[in-house]
Amino acid sequence: LKKFDNMSNVHLNLGGEIVSGSYQVIQQDEVVLYSQVIKYDKKKYYVSFGDNGDIESYTKILVWGIRHGLHLEWNNDGTVGTKGRYVLGRKHGLLVSTTPSSIRLEEIYFWGYKHGENSLYQDNFRFHSSEYRWGKQHGPSIGYSKTRGHGQVSDITHYKRGLKHGEYTDYPRGSSFYNREHGHYKHGNKHGYWIKENLDGEVLEKIKWSRGGKHGFCVEYDDKNNLTGKGKYKYDFKHGNWVWYDGDEIIREEIMNEWNELDDYYKEFSRDRYRSESVLMYWIDKFTPNN
Repeated sequence: LKKFDNMSNVHLNLGGEIVSGSYQVIQQDEVVLYSQVIKYDKKKYYVSFGDNGDIESYTKILVWGIRHGLHLEWNNDGTVGTKGRYVLGRKHGLLVSTTPSSIRLEEIYFWGYKHGENSLYQDNFRFHSSEYRWGKQHGPSIGYSKTRGHGQVSDITHYKRGLKHGEYTDYPRGSSFYNREHGHYKHGNKHGYWIKENLDGEVLEKIKWSRGGKHGFCVEYDDKNNLTGKGKYKYDFKHGNWVWYDGDEIIREEIMNEWNELDDYYKEFSRDRYRSESVLMYWIDKFTPNN
């Protein structure tokens, strides 16, 4: 009589071979302990094991160690966490990864590069999707939320060759569908006006950015849409005349960080931080449309 547990059958189905017999410890006609010794041909399969002896990963080998065929990875609870394929040593086709908490990631590979739509699911609800091109995010990256009904968009970010580039919109939670925050990215940095609004569409904040730093006119509001301050930023610090409000009343007015009063090293650092390597390219980029 030979009995095999589920994991033994898994090894046999994957191509493992029994190299010794099994033994059984029987108490009251029930098998309480048994063991099989199974080996894999290293020329045909790549298999790794954890410290506890459980299998961690498995890939078929074509020849000379080149992975080609089914690829599997296991979670700590013994369930298959990742399933996909290799073609001539590179990931190719659909790769599905699942965690014990039921989060599933679906990725599409083309000769080792992420290429196509990638999606994240939880309990079969897709809460995020993104586009890849030759290994880099390229195109819209979209989040979804159940709070506004199945499939409702929660945020959209556009990418270009791996960097955030283009329009960004974040939608608020609730029945209203006004923008909570929207603006533009340029080569990975915030650029241009960014606006925050409440559920009623009232402006809470309006800030001008340049290459990831605040640079330009800014209006600030509190969470009740009351004006709290306005002024200008220059290279990410307050600059010039700033006014603070309590309701319609001006409570304070101050000249902030006059350029002539700043340390020369800090001014040079600030300029270089937000400009390109050449002054010519700085001015070309300055008047180039965001998208």
